[in-house]
This record gives sequence, structure tokens and C-alpha cells, in this order.
Amino acid sequence: MTDLPLTPLHQEFMGYSRFTRQVSPHTLRGYHDAFDLLLKRYPDMTTSMISPETLITFFQWLQTRQRVVGRGALRQGVKKSTIATYWRKLSKFFSWLVFKRLIPDNPLQNKALEFRASATTIENTLSAKTSNAYCVPYPQLFAGKIISYVQGT
Repeated sequence: MTDLPLTPLHQEFMGYSRFTRQVSPHTLRGYHDAFDLLLKRYPDMTTSMISPETLITFFQWLQTRQRVVGRGALRQGVKKSTIATYWRKLSKFFSWLVFKRLIPDNPLQNKALEFRASATTIENTLSAKTSNAYCVPYPQLFAGKIISYVQGT
């Protein structure tokens, strides 16, 4: 397979997602933000660098990097729900790269890397302000637990 820079490929993926798949602006922003964070860690990332080992290092970095939030407060790490969001957003891009035959497989669909979160963590990430039912997307990321939550039940 040819070694290609990821930035122009991600721009093509964003166009495909926007115009062909008609995803929402909110979802597009999530794809963009997750990819930007990946590039912050690996500025010159190419298709040949996409591997389970690289992504393990990326998610470890997310958990240990220091960042400034609010009024200058330093924080380290992120919530499990944030990891799951970045995982899903990047996985969609990697699946598209597989579809385009630019990488052999999606490393985030590797069972050895499967993200796990407790049922409590998942329920806490759901909005309590709506009465709609939710199912956790990509249940394989949550140890096979599909959790529905309806306010007031």
C-alpha cells in the first residue's frame, strides 16, 4: 500500500461525510476535532503509521497530557466518554480508509484494543434533560452492553 499523508485524506473524508452521507454539522465538527487532536500528537501522520500500537500510544497520551481549562486550571486526562467519542470518530475515518483500500484494516476494530466503560459511566454521559430513549453507539466499545435510558424510568 502507498504511504500517504492523512490530512488531505481526512479533507476528502469530510467532504464525503458532508455531501454524500449528509451528516450533521455537529458530527462533522466531532470528526474534525478528533482528527486535529490526533495530528497534535502525530503532526506528520501517514497511512503507514496507522496501527494498533500508534493508537494505543495516542489514547495513553490523551489520558496523561496536561491541558488548560476554564480560567487557567490545569487538568490531566479525560473522561471515559471522551475517549469513546474520539474512538468512534477516528474509527469512522479509518473504516473509510479501508473502504478506499488505503489501509488494510481499521485498527480500532481490533478486539485487543476494545474500549470498555462501565454501565454507570455510559449512563452518566447521557443527557438527563430529554425524554428520548438512547442506545449507546458501537456497543462493542462498551463490553457488549447496550444501555437504554429514558428519563423518569
